[in-house]
Amino acid sequence: MEFIGHYLIGGNPNDLEHGFWDTEQDAIINFALQFAKLAENAQGNFLFVRKAPIICEEAMFDSNIKKWKMIGRFSISKLKEKNNG
Repeated sequence: MEFIGHYLIGGNPNDLEHGFWDTEQDAIINFALQFAKLAENAQGNFLFVRKAPIICEEAMFDSNIKKWKMIGRFSISKLKEKNNG
């Protein structure tokens, strides 16, 4: 097996410091969208789950405002070509 890439998906690209979303629903939907894109890019190769997706909740700055993210770690690999030479 030869690894093509390793990916951490689910974070909010507009929240560069923490990657959180405003609602739990936003976190789940955006994880699903990012995963669909990753799966499409992995077609014809192997997609490994390195860390199963989990939903995280965090109260921001000791306030009642909560932020969410659903994060998973994945890798894409392919079979190495045999060297018959």
